[in-house]
Amino acid sequence: MTKIIITENTELQKIVNDYQNYIEKFCELSERSASYLDEWGDENLDSLSQYKKECVIRIARKVYDNERFTPIKAKLDYLINCWFDIDNQNELKIIVNTKAPSWVQSLFNDYLPQEFSEYHKKRKENPQDLVPDLNKMTGVEFENYVANLLKQIGYNVSGTSATGDQGADLIATKNDKIYVIQVKRYSGTVGNKAIQEVVAAKKYYNGDVAAVATNSSFTPSAVKLAKINNVILLPESSFQSIDAFLNNKF
Repeated sequence: MTKIIITENTELQKIVNDYQNYIEKFCELSERSASYLDEWGDENLDSLSQYKKECVIRIARKVYDNERFTPIKAKLDYLINCWFDIDNQNELKIIVNTKAPSWVQSLFNDYLPQEFSEYHKKRKENPQDLVPDLNKMTGVEFENYVANLLKQIGYNVSGTSATGDQGADLIATKNDKIYVIQVKRYSGTVGNKAIQEVVAAKKYYNGDVAAVATNSSFTPSAVKLAKINNVILLPESSFQSIDAFLNNKF
């Protein structure tokens, strides 16, 4: 990709400078989504265009929130809808058309992809440099985060179907072992139900190891039930050594 050079005098440069917080948030959200592996073990990049669109819309609302843009403000929602189309070749991909202002086209087509590409490359090379706040993630984002942790240490990871997952969120394999993992992003403590579900999932998926990963902690009853059923518990404190915990090396 050819790197975009934007001078300080361009409209795009001003917008990039003024709304850097939105661009950083776009990179963060896109990275979380891209880190999630599909059932084939590939990165999920289909959602990138949706995050680009959301970033552009949020910036546009700020740009045109000014008295001199009153005529535009009155019909901004309509105009924004006119800027975007669905790619005929890929219904999951959103594209911006020539009805959009030039800064929108440049931001969507060039600048945001370039920023994400650099961010994604840096994240892959130095994952420890970007430590997210797990408590601010959604359940899906947290699941993606755990999947990416495992991928970085050599596991092949796939998600289970959103419906009918049989009590597991991730299926990981390494060294001919199948790891069946329930992922729980909770504000409270994780109880017995998660243990019961992953025990059933281990049997359903013919797994070798069952585990429950969480940003939180487990109730004493859940800890006892996990011990009886040989379920490995993975609180946030275990994530830096998740491979050792999964293989009972502690």
